[in-house]
Amino acid sequence: AAGAFSTAVAGPVMGWINTTYGAANVLPVWAVLPLAIALIFGIVHRVDRARGYRIERVDA
Repeated sequence: AAGAFSTAVAGPVMGWINTTYGAANVLPVWAVLPLAIALIFGIVHRVDRARGYRIERVDA
């Protein structure tokens, strides 16, 4: 399901990038996404380590 959803989102976004910036710029613009995601998760990781992240247990 996640793959189908990501394909449904990626197709129109890549089409918009193609019409807005041209076919030669689709890959360079699209390649920024993994870098942004890695940066966000890196920041979350550093914040968790700095605050002494511990697993919370939820008792039912």
